[in-house]
Amino acid sequence: MRRAFDLDILRCPRCAGRMQLIATIDDPAVIQRILAHLGLPCAREDPQPPLPLTATAAEQPALSSVTV
Repeated sequence: MRRAFDLDILRCPRCAGRMQLIATIDDPAVIQRILAHLGLPCAREDPQPPLPLTATAAEQPALSSVTV
């Protein structure tokens, strides 16, 4: 996060002190229980499938520098 966004995620937003990472939670069942306890949605909606390509090869512009 620091390299990409110049954001220090371990900087305390209240006092600007240094925080320590003490645990990570990656068990989906535990995450769902925490979110339910906080009253937050437990599941995201499934992503929509990609739209089908409708242009045929004849309709697409030719690339002059590409040889097949």
